[in-house]
Amino acid sequence: MRIKKDLKNYLRNNLEGMAESHLDAWKDRYFGYTKKRLAWDLELNHDDSLEIENAEETLKRKLSDNETGYLIRQFHKEVISQYIKD
Repeated sequence: MRIKKDLKNYLRNNLEGMAESHLDAWKDRYFGYTKKRLAWDLELNHDDSLEIENAEETLKRKLSDNETGYLIRQFHKEVISQYIKD
């Protein structure tokens, strides 16, 4: 299944800010983490429902399972790429 253009545009315009906001909110938890540890923690412990809900509200539609997975993968990748170990 393909990823619709509106979701790609949404991510292009919002992904950086989403990751910055997440890292700022969770900076105490991630203090001293390696990028590998951060990736593991995001995969196992992070509740991605807020990112999904915000995208669906903005786009005014429900994301498909494939699109949800895409959004989560892109979000995690951006958080990890922005992370600078303290």
